[in-house]
Amino acid sequence: MQICFGPNRYLKAGLIVCCVFIAGSISAAEGLGEWKHADKLDEQTQAKLRSAEQFFAQLYEIPKENRPEDANLWMKDLRSGNRDLAPRAAACLGIFRIKEAREVLEAAVTAGTSDNRVKWIATRSLGLIADNRSAPVLIEILDHPNGEVRLYARTALTEIAGVYLGENKDKWRAWLKDPNESIIKKQGDEERDTDIGGGNKSPAEKLRWLIDEKYSYRDIRGVDWDKAFSTFGPLMERAQTPEQFAEVASKLMERARDPHLWIKVGDKSIGGFKRNVVRNYNISTLRRIVPGFVERNKRISTGRFEDGIGYIMIADWSKQEENSLEPAFAALKEFADAPGVIIDVRPNSGGSEPLAEEFAGCFIDKPVLYSKHLNRKAGEPNGFTIPQERILQPNKEKPHYRGKVVVLMGQVNMSSCESFLLMMKQSPNCNLIGQKSYGSSGNPKPYELGNGVTVWLPSWKDLLPDGTCLEGHGVLPDIAISTTDAQFNNGDPVLDAGLKYLRGR
Repeated sequence: MQICFGPNRYLKAGLIVCCVFIAGSISAAEGLGEWKHADKLDEQTQAKLRSAEQFFAQLYEIPKENRPEDANLWMKDLRSGNRDLAPRAAACLGIFRIKEAREVLEAAVTAGTSDNRVKWIATRSLGLIADNRSAPVLIEILDHPNGEVRLYARTALTEIAGVYLGENKDKWRAWLKDPNESIIKKQGDEERDTDIGGGNKSPAEKLRWLIDEKYSYRDIRGVDWDKAFSTFGPLMERAQTPEQFAEVASKLMERARDPHLWIKVGDKSIGGFKRNVVRNYNISTLRRIVPGFVERNKRISTGRFEDGIGYIMIADWSKQEENSLEPAFAALKEFADAPGVIIDVRPNSGGSEPLAEEFAGCFIDKPVLYSKHLNRKAGEPNGFTIPQERILQPNKEKPHYRGKVVVLMGQVNMSSCESFLLMMKQSPNCNLIGQKSYGSSGNPKPYELGNGVTVWLPSWKDLLPDGTCLEGHGVLPDIAISTTDAQFNNGDPVLDAGLKYLRGR
Protein backbone atom coordinates (compact mmCIF):
# COMPACT_ATOMS: atom_id res chain seq x y z
CA MET A 1 0.00 0.00 0.00
CA GLN A 2 1.29 3.48 -0.82
CA ILE A 3 -0.41 6.61 0.46
CA CYS A 4 1.11 9.98 -0.35
CA PHE A 5 0.44 13.36 1.21
CA GLY A 6 -1.72 14.61 -1.63
CA PRO A 7 -1.36 17.42 -4.17
CA ASN A 8 0.40 20.03 -2.06
CA ARG A 9 3.78 21.51 -1.23
CA TYR A 10 5.03 18.27 0.31
CA LEU A 11 5.09 16.55 -3.05
CA LYS A 12 6.56 19.66 -4.66
CA ALA A 13 9.40 19.46 -2.16
CA GLY A 14 10.17 15.99 -3.40
CA LEU A 15 8.86 14.18 -0.34
CA ILE A 16 7.46 10.84 -1.43
CA VAL A 17 6.97 8.42 1.41
CA CYS A 18 6.15 4.75 1.58
CA CYS A 19 4.66 2.59 4.27
CA VAL A 20 6.78 0.18 6.31
CA PHE A 21 5.20 -2.56 8.40
CA ILE A 22 7.57 -4.64 10.49
CA ALA A 23 6.93 -8.35 10.18
CA GLY A 24 7.87 -11.18 12.51
CA SER A 25 6.93 -12.19 16.04
CA ILE A 26 10.19 -12.07 17.99
CA SER A 27 9.07 -9.38 20.44
CA ALA A 28 6.06 -8.42 22.52
CA ALA A 29 6.45 -5.01 20.90
CA GLU A 30 6.03 -6.43 17.40
CA GLY A 31 5.18 -3.75 14.83
CA LEU A 32 6.53 -0.95 17.03
CA GLY A 33 9.99 -0.68 15.50
CA GLU A 34 9.86 3.13 15.55
CA TRP A 35 9.96 3.01 19.35
CA LYS A 36 13.20 1.75 20.91
CA HIS A 37 11.65 1.33 24.38
CA ALA A 38 8.29 -0.12 23.30
CA ASP A 39 9.15 -3.33 25.14
CA LYS A 40 9.08 -1.36 28.42
CA LEU A 41 5.40 -0.47 27.98
CA ASP A 42 2.74 -2.65 29.58
CA GLU A 43 0.81 -5.00 27.30
CA GLN A 44 -2.32 -2.87 27.24
CA THR A 45 -0.37 0.24 26.23
CA GLN A 46 1.57 -1.75 23.62
CA ALA A 47 -1.70 -2.93 22.10
CA LYS A 48 -3.11 0.60 22.02
CA LEU A 49 0.12 1.96 20.58
CA ARG A 50 0.21 -0.71 17.87
CA SER A 51 -3.33 0.19 16.83
CA ALA A 52 -2.53 3.91 16.87
CA GLU A 53 0.62 3.37 14.80
CA GLN A 54 -1.31 1.42 12.19
CA PHE A 55 -3.83 4.26 11.99
CA PHE A 56 -0.99 6.79 11.70
CA ALA A 57 0.59 4.76 8.89
CA GLN A 58 -2.65 5.06 6.94
CA LEU A 59 -2.43 8.85 7.20
CA TYR A 60 1.28 9.57 6.84
CA GLU A 61 3.68 6.97 5.60
CA ILE A 62 7.19 6.33 6.86
CA PRO A 63 9.86 7.81 4.56
CA LYS A 64 12.95 6.12 3.18
CA GLU A 65 15.04 9.13 2.20
CA ASN A 66 17.15 11.26 4.50
CA ARG A 67 16.20 14.53 6.11
CA PRO A 68 14.79 16.95 3.51
CA GLU A 69 15.76 20.57 3.05
CA ASP A 70 12.49 22.25 3.94
CA ALA A 71 12.12 21.55 7.67
CA ASN A 72 11.65 25.29 8.25
CA LEU A 73 8.66 25.21 5.92
CA TRP A 74 7.12 22.42 7.98
CA MET A 75 7.62 24.39 11.17
CA LYS A 76 5.93 27.37 9.53
CA ASP A 77 3.01 25.18 8.46
CA LEU A 78 2.68 23.83 12.01
CA ARG A 79 2.61 27.33 13.45
CA SER A 80 -0.08 28.34 10.94
CA GLY A 81 -2.68 26.06 12.55
CA ASN A 82 -4.06 25.16 9.10
CA ARG A 83 -6.35 22.13 9.55
CA ASP A 84 -4.73 20.32 6.63
CA LEU A 85 -1.09 21.46 6.62
CA ALA A 86 -0.43 21.60 10.39
CA PRO A 87 -1.03 17.88 11.17
CA ARG A 88 1.04 16.79 8.18
CA ALA A 89 3.84 19.15 9.13
CA ALA A 90 3.79 17.81 12.70
CA ALA A 91 4.00 14.27 11.31
CA CYS A 92 6.98 15.07 9.07
CA LEU A 93 8.91 16.77 11.85
CA GLY A 94 8.74 13.58 13.88
CA ILE A 95 9.22 11.17 11.00
CA PHE A 96 12.51 12.89 10.15
CA ARG A 97 13.46 13.50 13.82
CA ILE A 98 13.88 17.25 13.29
CA LYS A 99 15.38 18.15 16.69
CA GLU A 100 15.20 21.87 15.95
CA ALA A 101 11.40 21.56 15.91
CA ARG A 102 11.12 20.62 19.60
CA GLU A 103 9.80 23.98 20.79
CA VAL A 104 7.38 24.33 17.87
CA LEU A 105 5.98 20.87 18.57
CA GLU A 106 5.69 21.62 22.29
CA ALA A 107 3.78 24.80 21.46
CA ALA A 108 1.39 22.79 19.28
CA VAL A 109 0.81 20.33 22.13
CA THR A 110 0.04 23.03 24.70
CA ALA A 111 -1.89 25.42 22.42
CA GLY A 112 -5.36 26.44 23.55
CA THR A 113 -7.11 24.76 20.64
CA SER A 114 -9.51 21.86 20.37
CA ASP A 115 -7.72 20.36 17.34
CA ASN A 116 -6.68 17.12 19.01
CA ARG A 117 -5.38 15.68 15.75
CA VAL A 118 -2.51 18.18 15.74
CA LYS A 119 -1.91 17.59 19.46
CA TRP A 120 -1.55 13.80 19.32
CA ILE A 121 0.58 13.88 16.16
CA ALA A 122 2.85 16.54 17.68
CA THR A 123 3.07 14.47 20.88
CA ARG A 124 4.07 11.44 18.81
CA SER A 125 6.77 13.48 17.10
CA LEU A 126 8.16 14.67 20.45
CA GLY A 127 8.46 11.01 21.42
CA LEU A 128 10.38 10.15 18.27
CA ILE A 129 12.72 13.13 18.80
CA ALA A 130 13.04 12.05 22.47
CA ASP A 131 14.62 15.23 23.82
CA ASN A 132 14.53 15.17 27.63
CA ARG A 133 13.73 18.90 27.66
CA SER A 134 10.22 17.96 26.46
CA ALA A 135 9.53 15.87 29.57
CA PRO A 136 7.80 18.64 31.61
CA VAL A 137 5.36 19.32 28.76
CA LEU A 138 4.68 15.62 28.25
CA ILE A 139 4.05 15.06 31.97
CA GLU A 140 1.41 17.80 32.05
CA ILE A 141 -0.63 16.19 29.24
CA LEU A 142 -0.72 12.70 30.78
CA ASP A 143 -4.32 13.43 31.81
CA HIS A 144 -5.34 15.14 28.56
CA PRO A 145 -9.00 14.46 27.59
CA ASN A 146 -7.93 12.90 24.29
CA GLY A 147 -6.90 9.24 24.53
CA GLU A 148 -4.34 9.41 21.71
CA VAL A 149 -2.61 12.39 23.34
CA ARG A 150 -2.39 10.48 26.64
CA LEU A 151 -1.11 7.36 24.88
CA TYR A 152 1.67 9.14 23.03
CA ALA A 153 2.56 11.24 26.09
CA ARG A 154 3.40 8.20 28.19
CA THR A 155 5.04 6.50 25.20
CA ALA A 156 7.16 9.58 24.57
CA LEU A 157 8.18 9.81 28.23
CA THR A 158 9.17 6.15 28.15
CA GLU A 159 11.34 6.84 25.10
CA ILE A 160 13.07 9.65 26.98
CA ALA A 161 13.40 7.90 30.36
CA GLY A 162 13.87 4.28 29.33
CA VAL A 163 11.38 3.32 32.04
CA TYR A 164 7.58 3.10 32.02
CA LEU A 165 5.65 4.84 34.81
CA GLY A 166 2.17 4.89 33.27
CA GLU A 167 0.07 8.04 33.71
CA ASN A 168 1.23 8.74 37.25
CA LYS A 169 2.33 12.38 37.13
CA ASP A 170 3.86 12.32 40.61
CA LYS A 171 6.20 9.47 39.67
CA TRP A 172 7.20 11.18 36.46
CA ARG A 173 7.87 14.41 38.35
CA ALA A 174 10.00 12.48 40.82
CA TRP A 175 11.92 10.93 37.93
CA LEU A 176 12.36 14.37 36.37
CA LYS A 177 13.79 15.67 39.64
CA ASP A 178 16.23 12.78 39.95
CA PRO A 179 16.20 10.05 37.27
CA ASN A 180 18.14 7.74 39.59
CA GLU A 181 15.91 8.27 42.62
CA SER A 182 15.33 4.93 44.35
CA ILE A 183 11.64 5.58 45.01
CA ILE A 184 10.94 5.19 41.29
CA LYS A 185 9.86 1.60 40.80
CA LYS A 186 11.42 -0.03 37.76
CA GLN A 187 9.41 -2.10 35.34
CA GLY A 188 8.42 -5.41 36.91
CA ASP A 189 8.72 -4.19 40.52
CA GLU A 190 5.02 -3.35 40.71
CA GLU A 191 1.88 -3.62 38.66
CA ARG A 192 2.40 -1.40 35.62
CA ASP A 193 -1.06 0.12 35.46
CA THR A 194 -0.57 2.78 38.12
CA ASP A 195 -4.10 4.07 37.56
CA ILE A 196 -5.65 1.24 39.60
CA GLY A 197 -3.81 1.94 42.80
CA GLY A 198 -1.37 -0.95 43.07
CA GLY A 199 -1.26 -4.66 42.34
CA ASN A 200 -2.03 -5.99 45.84
CA LYS A 201 -5.55 -4.62 46.10
CA SER A 202 -8.52 -6.84 45.42
CA PRO A 203 -10.74 -5.86 42.47
CA ALA A 204 -13.36 -4.53 44.89
CA GLU A 205 -10.75 -2.44 46.71
CA LYS A 206 -9.40 -1.20 43.40
CA LEU A 207 -12.89 -0.11 42.38
CA ARG A 208 -13.28 1.80 45.65
CA TRP A 209 -9.89 3.46 45.12
CA LEU A 210 -10.87 4.46 41.59
CA ILE A 211 -14.18 5.93 42.71
CA ASP A 212 -12.37 7.99 45.33
CA GLU A 213 -9.38 9.07 43.25
CA LYS A 214 -10.51 9.14 39.62
CA TYR A 215 -14.27 9.67 39.45
CA SER A 216 -14.81 13.34 38.64
CA TYR A 217 -18.44 13.44 39.83
CA ARG A 218 -17.97 11.40 42.98
CA ASP A 219 -19.05 14.17 45.33
CA ILE A 220 -22.02 15.65 43.46
CA ARG A 221 -24.13 12.50 43.12
CA GLY A 222 -25.49 12.36 46.65
CA VAL A 223 -24.23 8.79 47.08
CA ASP A 224 -23.03 7.51 50.45
CA TRP A 225 -20.12 5.55 49.01
CA ASP A 226 -19.09 4.11 52.39
CA LYS A 227 -22.53 2.62 52.82
CA ALA A 228 -22.67 1.47 49.20
CA PHE A 229 -19.37 -0.40 49.44
CA SER A 230 -20.35 -1.86 52.82
CA THR A 231 -23.40 -3.32 51.08
CA PHE A 232 -21.92 -4.44 47.77
CA GLY A 233 -18.24 -4.94 48.68
CA PRO A 234 -18.69 -8.39 50.29
CA LEU A 235 -20.87 -9.50 47.37
CA MET A 236 -18.15 -8.49 44.89
CA GLU A 237 -15.55 -10.35 46.96
CA ARG A 238 -17.65 -13.53 46.85
CA ALA A 239 -18.31 -13.36 43.09
CA GLN A 240 -17.19 -16.55 41.32
CA THR A 241 -16.81 -15.12 37.79
CA PRO A 242 -15.97 -11.75 36.21
CA GLU A 243 -19.57 -11.55 35.02
CA GLN A 244 -20.93 -12.01 38.55
CA PHE A 245 -18.52 -9.40 39.87
CA ALA A 246 -19.57 -6.99 37.12
CA GLU A 247 -23.26 -7.49 37.84
CA VAL A 248 -22.79 -6.54 41.49
CA ALA A 249 -20.43 -3.65 40.70
CA SER A 250 -22.91 -2.33 38.17
CA LYS A 251 -25.70 -2.26 40.76
CA LEU A 252 -23.41 -0.31 43.07
CA MET A 253 -22.57 2.25 40.41
CA GLU A 254 -26.19 2.63 39.29
CA ARG A 255 -26.72 4.58 42.51
CA ALA A 256 -24.82 7.47 40.94
CA ARG A 257 -27.40 7.72 38.13
CA ASP A 258 -24.55 8.59 35.73
CA PRO A 259 -24.86 7.52 32.05
CA HIS A 260 -21.07 7.86 31.67
CA LEU A 261 -20.29 5.34 34.41
CA TRP A 262 -20.35 1.70 33.35
CA ILE A 263 -18.76 -1.77 33.56
CA LYS A 264 -17.53 -4.09 30.81
CA VAL A 265 -16.39 -7.70 30.74
CA GLY A 266 -14.41 -8.08 27.55
CA ASP A 267 -16.49 -6.37 24.89
CA LYS A 268 -19.78 -6.84 26.76
CA SER A 269 -21.29 -3.98 28.71
CA ILE A 270 -23.10 -5.04 31.89
CA GLY A 271 -25.79 -3.03 33.62
CA GLY A 272 -25.32 0.69 33.88
CA PHE A 273 -27.74 3.54 34.49
CA LYS A 274 -30.51 3.82 31.89
CA ARG A 275 -31.92 7.28 31.30
CA ASN A 276 -35.65 7.85 31.22
CA VAL A 277 -36.19 10.88 29.00
CA VAL A 278 -39.20 12.22 27.12
CA ARG A 279 -38.56 12.55 23.38
CA ASN A 280 -39.84 15.74 21.78
CA TYR A 281 -39.90 14.34 18.24
CA ASN A 282 -41.35 11.51 16.17
CA ILE A 283 -39.24 10.21 13.29
CA SER A 284 -42.22 8.69 11.47
CA THR A 285 -44.05 12.00 11.57
CA LEU A 286 -41.00 13.89 10.35
CA ARG A 287 -40.73 11.59 7.34
CA ARG A 288 -44.28 12.62 6.40
CA ILE A 289 -44.21 16.35 7.06
CA VAL A 290 -40.71 17.40 5.91
CA PRO A 291 -40.83 17.85 2.11
CA GLY A 292 -38.29 15.73 0.27
CA PHE A 293 -37.26 13.92 3.47
CA VAL A 294 -34.49 11.46 2.57
CA GLU A 295 -32.16 9.38 4.75
CA ARG A 296 -28.72 9.95 3.23
CA ASN A 297 -27.03 7.48 5.58
CA LYS A 298 -27.69 5.97 9.01
CA ARG A 299 -27.34 9.30 10.79
CA ILE A 300 -28.01 12.07 8.26
CA SER A 301 -31.44 12.94 6.84
CA THR A 302 -32.34 16.03 4.84
CA GLY A 303 -35.28 17.82 3.27
CA ARG A 304 -36.30 21.22 1.96
CA PHE A 305 -39.45 23.27 2.45
CA GLU A 306 -41.37 25.00 -0.32
CA ASP A 307 -39.94 28.42 0.54
CA GLY A 308 -36.37 27.09 0.33
CA ILE A 309 -35.63 26.55 4.02
CA GLY A 310 -33.24 23.61 4.39
CA TYR A 311 -33.54 20.77 6.92
CA ILE A 312 -30.67 18.59 8.19
CA MET A 313 -31.13 15.94 10.87
CA ILE A 314 -27.98 14.56 12.55
CA ALA A 315 -28.90 11.54 14.69
CA ASP A 316 -25.47 11.10 16.33
CA TRP A 317 -21.86 12.20 16.15
CA SER A 318 -20.47 8.72 15.60
CA LYS A 319 -17.14 8.20 13.79
CA GLN A 320 -17.68 4.47 13.27
CA GLU A 321 -18.08 5.03 9.56
CA GLU A 322 -15.59 7.02 7.51
CA ASN A 323 -16.92 10.30 6.12
CA SER A 324 -20.16 9.87 8.08
CA LEU A 325 -20.83 13.63 8.02
CA GLU A 326 -20.24 14.15 4.31
CA PRO A 327 -23.98 14.11 3.45
CA ALA A 328 -24.52 16.95 5.95
CA PHE A 329 -21.73 18.99 4.37
CA ALA A 330 -23.17 18.26 0.92
CA ALA A 331 -26.62 19.43 2.06
CA LEU A 332 -25.14 22.59 3.52
CA LYS A 333 -23.60 23.32 0.14
CA GLU A 334 -26.96 22.72 -1.55
CA PHE A 335 -28.60 25.13 0.90
CA ALA A 336 -26.17 27.98 0.16
CA ASP A 337 -29.04 30.11 -1.19
CA ALA A 338 -31.57 29.05 1.47
CA PRO A 339 -33.27 31.79 3.53
CA GLY A 340 -32.66 29.64 6.60
CA VAL A 341 -31.48 26.20 7.73
CA ILE A 342 -32.84 23.92 10.44
CA ILE A 343 -30.36 21.60 12.19
CA ASP A 344 -32.34 18.90 14.01
CA VAL A 345 -30.32 17.04 16.66
CA ARG A 346 -33.20 16.00 18.90
CA PRO A 347 -32.43 12.24 18.49
CA ASN A 348 -28.69 12.82 19.11
CA SER A 349 -27.17 11.62 22.42
CA GLY A 350 -23.52 12.26 21.58
CA GLY A 351 -20.45 10.63 20.07
CA SER A 352 -17.31 12.37 18.84
CA GLU A 353 -16.90 15.99 19.94
CA PRO A 354 -14.25 16.69 17.24
CA LEU A 355 -16.77 15.53 14.62
CA ALA A 356 -19.34 17.94 16.03
CA GLU A 357 -16.69 20.68 15.85
CA GLU A 358 -16.19 20.05 12.14
CA PHE A 359 -19.85 20.76 11.45
CA ALA A 360 -20.29 23.63 13.90
CA GLY A 361 -17.19 25.24 12.41
CA CYS A 362 -19.18 25.85 9.21
CA PHE A 363 -21.24 28.55 10.96
CA ILE A 364 -18.56 30.85 12.40
CA ASP A 365 -15.89 33.19 11.01
CA LYS A 366 -13.46 33.33 13.91
CA PRO A 367 -12.36 31.12 16.85
CA VAL A 368 -14.81 31.16 19.76
CA LEU A 369 -14.80 29.78 23.30
CA TYR A 370 -17.66 27.32 23.68
CA SER A 371 -16.80 25.30 26.79
CA LYS A 372 -14.33 24.61 29.59
CA HIS A 373 -13.44 21.59 31.69
CA LEU A 374 -11.58 20.56 34.83
CA ASN A 375 -9.68 17.27 34.82
CA ARG A 376 -9.82 15.12 37.95
CA LYS A 377 -6.51 15.28 39.84
CA ALA A 378 -6.72 13.94 43.36
CA GLY A 379 -3.44 15.52 44.49
CA GLU A 380 -4.59 19.10 43.85
CA PRO A 381 -6.13 21.15 46.71
CA ASN A 382 -9.60 21.08 45.16
CA GLY A 383 -9.13 17.71 43.47
CA PHE A 384 -9.00 19.14 39.93
CA THR A 385 -6.69 20.86 37.50
CA ILE A 386 -7.17 24.51 36.56
CA PRO A 387 -9.91 25.13 33.95
CA GLN A 388 -8.99 24.34 30.38
CA GLU A 389 -10.76 26.17 27.57
CA ARG A 390 -12.21 24.48 24.50
CA ILE A 391 -12.15 26.63 21.37
CA LEU A 392 -14.22 26.15 18.21
CA GLN A 393 -12.30 26.91 15.03
CA PRO A 394 -13.89 27.95 11.71
CA ASN A 395 -13.95 25.03 9.28
CA LYS A 396 -12.36 26.54 6.20
CA GLU A 397 -12.32 23.24 4.31
CA LYS A 398 -16.09 22.68 4.23
CA PRO A 399 -19.10 24.69 2.99
CA HIS A 400 -20.01 27.62 5.18
CA TYR A 401 -23.42 29.10 5.86
CA ARG A 402 -24.07 32.61 7.20
CA GLY A 403 -27.86 32.80 6.97
CA LYS A 404 -30.34 32.31 9.83
CA VAL A 405 -30.06 28.94 11.59
CA VAL A 406 -32.11 27.17 14.21
CA VAL A 407 -31.07 24.06 16.11
CA LEU A 408 -33.86 21.82 17.39
CA MET A 409 -32.93 20.24 20.73
CA GLY A 410 -34.35 18.21 23.60
CA GLN A 411 -33.82 15.92 26.59
CA VAL A 412 -32.16 13.16 24.54
CA ASN A 413 -29.18 15.47 23.92
CA MET A 414 -26.22 14.87 26.21
CA SER A 415 -22.44 14.57 26.18
CA SER A 416 -20.83 15.59 22.88
CA CYS A 417 -24.18 16.73 21.50
CA GLU A 418 -24.45 19.18 24.38
CA SER A 419 -21.01 20.43 23.38
CA PHE A 420 -22.43 20.91 19.87
CA LEU A 421 -25.29 22.95 21.30
CA LEU A 422 -22.78 25.14 23.14
CA MET A 423 -20.80 25.54 19.92
CA MET A 424 -23.87 26.64 17.99
CA LYS A 425 -24.75 29.14 20.71
CA GLN A 426 -21.63 31.00 19.61
CA SER A 427 -22.92 31.44 16.05
CA PRO A 428 -24.35 34.98 15.75
CA ASN A 429 -27.18 33.86 13.46
CA CYS A 430 -28.31 30.79 15.40
CA ASN A 431 -31.06 30.15 17.92
CA LEU A 432 -31.68 26.94 19.89
CA ILE A 433 -35.32 25.83 20.05
CA GLY A 434 -36.95 23.03 22.05
CA GLN A 435 -36.34 21.68 25.55
CA LYS A 436 -33.37 21.76 27.93
CA SER A 437 -30.74 19.10 27.23
CA TYR A 438 -30.07 16.25 29.68
CA GLY A 439 -26.91 17.58 31.34
CA SER A 440 -24.27 14.84 31.33
CA SER A 441 -20.72 14.86 29.98
CA GLY A 442 -17.91 12.91 31.61
CA ASN A 443 -15.14 12.08 29.11
CA PRO A 444 -14.97 8.55 30.61
CA LYS A 445 -11.69 6.65 30.83
CA PRO A 446 -11.25 2.85 31.19
CA TYR A 447 -9.51 1.17 34.14
CA GLU A 448 -8.88 -2.56 34.39
CA LEU A 449 -9.59 -4.12 37.77
CA GLY A 450 -7.31 -7.11 37.21
CA ASN A 451 -10.04 -9.76 37.06
CA GLY A 452 -11.20 -9.34 33.47
CA VAL A 453 -13.49 -6.44 34.39
CA THR A 454 -13.05 -2.87 33.13
CA VAL A 455 -14.72 0.13 34.73
CA TRP A 456 -15.30 3.37 32.79
CA LEU A 457 -15.20 6.49 34.92
CA PRO A 458 -15.87 10.14 34.03
CA SER A 459 -12.57 12.02 34.22
CA TRP A 460 -13.61 15.68 34.01
CA LYS A 461 -16.18 18.25 35.00
CA ASP A 462 -17.58 19.79 31.85
CA LEU A 463 -18.33 23.50 32.21
CA LEU A 464 -20.36 26.09 30.36
CA PRO A 465 -18.35 29.10 29.15
CA ASP A 466 -19.33 31.02 32.33
CA GLY A 467 -17.95 28.22 34.53
CA THR A 468 -21.32 26.60 35.42
CA CYS A 469 -21.03 22.82 35.69
CA LEU A 470 -22.93 21.16 32.85
CA GLU A 471 -23.64 18.00 34.87
CA GLY A 472 -27.23 18.07 36.05
CA HIS A 473 -27.71 21.52 34.55
CA GLY A 474 -27.83 20.98 30.79
CA VAL A 475 -27.99 23.53 27.99
CA LEU A 476 -30.99 25.85 27.91
CA PRO A 477 -32.76 26.65 24.61
CA ASP A 478 -33.13 30.22 23.43
CA ILE A 479 -36.79 29.50 22.72
CA ALA A 480 -38.40 26.90 25.01
CA ILE A 481 -41.24 24.79 23.58
CA SER A 482 -43.32 22.59 25.90
CA THR A 483 -44.91 19.58 24.20
CA THR A 484 -46.94 16.42 24.80
CA ASP A 485 -46.53 13.05 23.08
CA ALA A 486 -49.91 13.38 21.38
CA GLN A 487 -48.80 16.53 19.56
CA PHE A 488 -46.29 14.52 17.52
CA ASN A 489 -48.78 12.06 16.06
CA ASN A 490 -49.61 14.32 13.12
CA GLY A 491 -47.35 17.32 13.55
CA ASP A 492 -44.24 18.71 15.19
CA PRO A 493 -44.62 21.87 17.33
CA VAL A 494 -40.83 22.20 17.80
CA LEU A 495 -40.24 22.13 14.04
CA ASP A 496 -43.14 24.56 13.58
CA ALA A 497 -41.51 26.97 16.04
CA GLY A 498 -38.24 26.76 14.11
CA LEU A 499 -39.99 27.49 10.82
CA LYS A 500 -41.91 30.37 12.37
CA TYR A 501 -38.69 31.93 13.65
CA LEU A 502 -36.89 31.59 10.32
CA ARG A 503 -39.85 33.06 8.47
CA GLY A 504 -39.86 36.07 10.76
CA ARG A 505 -43.29 35.51 12.19
